[in-house]
Amino acid sequence: MTPEYILRKSLCRKLHCANEGPEANTRRAISELENMGFASAYAEPGYTQPDKGILFANWNYFPNEVTALLEQYGYAIEWSDEWYTCECGKAVRTTADSYSWQPSYVMLHECEIVCLDCLNGDAGEYLESLEDNPSTALNLPSINPADYGYELKTDGGRTHPHPVCH
Repeated sequence: MTPEYILRKSLCRKLHCANEGPEANTRRAISELENMGFASAYAEPGYTQPDKGILFANWNYFPNEVTALLEQYGYAIEWSDEWYTCECGKAVRTTADSYSWQPSYVMLHECEIVCLDCLNGDAGEYLESLEDNPSTALNLPSINPADYGYELKTDGGRTHPHPVCH
């Protein structure tokens, strides 16, 4: 059984918490089904990789029992407004879930989200996007700017917050 089949069969059951009226709830649930996101795995640290992948939707339009069933079948269930899928097919969280959360992605060209797994292979373009912009910082410990020709400049024992390239 596919997740879509299971979710379509659930449309006649009591929903998690949607209360727009039966017809409107059904329309919204069908829209969620048609626009449901999928990722093959997590690029986000700290998550257990699901057997069959990750499904993204507004789960308020489906019964709790059905989402639990999907999890039993090997899918992870995530909220579509909190996650994004990198072009490699892996999921990254885009909304903080704790005080200590750090993004496991970067933004390129102001709109392209790239997961750290993809970035770690070639971070040159990302590092160039940080140059001469004092409102940005490199906060990814897995990327060493020295590997891309950058030098850390110091001034009287103080380290400048931004690397300078020569």
